[in-house]
Amino acid sequence: MGTTSTYRFPWQSGTSMQYGSRGVHNAGFFSGWKAVDFLSDGNTSAGHAPNRLLASASGSISYICRDGTSVAIRIGDLLYAHLLDNSNLTYGHYFNQGDEIGQLRSGSFNNNCGWADQGANWFHVHWGFPDTGSFEAGGWTLSLSDGLWRRGGETRGIYSWFEAESGGDIIDPDGDITSPS
Repeated sequence: MGTTSTYRFPWQSGTSMQYGSRGVHNAGFFSGWKAVDFLSDGNTSAGHAPNRLLASASGSISYICRDGTSVAIRIGDLLYAHLLDNSNLTYGHYFNQGDEIGQLRSGSFNNNCGWADQGANWFHVHWGFPDTGSFEAGGWTLSLSDGLWRRGGETRGIYSWFEAESGGDIIDPDGDITSPS
C-alpha cells in the first residue's frame, strides 16, 4: 500500500497554494493548537488555486467565530479561518471530504476572527490542528518543530507552492481505506 493521509489539502485538486511566511504558528483559537497559512492570488491560468475552500476531511461544524469581517470554523480536528460568511456555516452542518466550504476573505483585514496583511487580490486560509508534533496532508508530513514539509526525499519550507493532488488512498476516521472520487 502507498502513502496514506487522512487529510487532503483544502483547495482544488491540480491547483497550488503557497505556504505562508509565518510557517508554523499558534492557531489563536484553541490552546495547544498550531496553524499554517496557505495563500493564493486565484490566478488559475498560472495553476494557482481559485478562491474556493474545500473540506480536508469529512465532519460537522462544532465551532464558529463570526466578527462581521470573516468567519472561522472547526470541523473535527481542523480549524479553517478567514472565510466569507455563507448559509452552510452553521453548527452541525456536515461536509464530506472535498466538499466546498466557501470562499476566503481577500485583501488585508483585522478583527476578532483573525487578521491578514496580503495583497488586494490575494486570499489565504489559516489552517489549524492540534499540536501533536507533526501533521499530515496530501501525502506531505509537516514537522511542527522546524516548520518544514517532507515527502519522500523532498523537503519544502515557507514560500513553497503545494499542489492539491487527486488520487491515492484516504484513511477515514474509522480506519477504512477509500479511494477519492
